[in-house]
Amino acid sequence: MERKDELMATMNEDTPMHRVRWIQDLGKEILFLDLKQATTAESLVALEDFKSHLRDRAQRSVLLLSDVTSAAYDSSVSARWKSESIACEPLIRGSAIYGMSGMIRVSLRGFLEVQRMMGLNRLADVQKFCKTRTEALAWLHQR
Repeated sequence: MERKDELMATMNEDTPMHRVRWIQDLGKEILFLDLKQATTAESLVALEDFKSHLRDRAQRSVLLLSDVTSAAYDSSVSARWKSESIACEPLIRGSAIYGMSGMIRVSLRGFLEVQRMMGLNRLADVQKFCKTRTEALAWLHQR
């Protein structure tokens, strides 16, 4: 909790505070991780908050939509993303990410491929990298 308080203190009053929220789309409940134009500190707070939104959810029940358009990205965000992905993997039915820069895409694809090859999780099989929000939502609705 101390880490979250420290990160929150680095944000100014214009910082979006609801980067993780449940949305409805065509009758489906989807967890939206909104990292659009997020700073590193905002991304870390959001990723910490992410797990709290998954409490009491059944295995393989969560559809996750992530917007990473112009989000700050460094090794701290990468490490947190990876650890949260592994920890929450049993709950995810489908995860669609859009707005990735080349660096983020390469990092995430590499991480997922290594995980798949090692048989450590199935997240690579339920995750889709999309170009647009529309494409991402369409893919989630097929899950």
